[in-house]
Amino acid sequence: DVYKRQDPLYALCEEADVPLLMHIGGHLGAMDAAWGAVAGLEARPGTDGGEPVGPFDIATFHFGPQAFLTAMILGGVFERFPRLRMGVIELGAQWVGPMADLLDQRVKRFRQRLSDNVVLLPSEYLQRNVRVTPFWFEPVDEYVDRYGLEEVYVYSSDFPHPEGGTDPIDQFYGCVGRLGDAAVERFFVTNGELILP
Repeated sequence: DVYKRQDPLYALCEEADVPLLMHIGGHLGAMDAAWGAVAGLEARPGTDGGEPVGPFDIATFHFGPQAFLTAMILGGVFERFPRLRMGVIELGAQWVGPMADLLDQRVKRFRQRLSDNVVLLPSEYLQRNVRVTPFWFEPVDEYVDRYGLEEVYVYSSDFPHPEGGTDPIDQFYGCVGRLGDAAVERFFVTNGELILP
């Protein structure tokens, strides 16, 4: 079974209580770089010393992690290894809610074909096993309003790098604070404990 080839790695990580992490840069090779080779869209170092990314990268570099997580969920990895933890770092978070909606819908439609691989809804595996860090400019409160999944989003920053923002804590608090003290505590503290216990 193609979905079980990596099970020894997942078993080792679960047993050792070590999270798996995906990070910016790991997306390279998921798509041909030629797709972004359009003037103004290509990846290049910023004049302020930022990462060598462009608008195309920012809009697409979550494709690889999204496909990988989809394969893990539909392939039953989080069902076979319920204590396995995954962090998706510095790849944005806007994609998480739409992905959860899509997978929940597809699983309901094809439940009989997934047999024992997917017992929970995909959104429930994401809530239990996955944490994702948004960029400082993302409206996390709007994501939670639309999709829930408040357990999934986790504070992080690349400050003082330019892509880390100038005041990421206050910038995030400006939107997450609207959701109340419990949401602030989850976002800044408790959600991250899954990948940094």
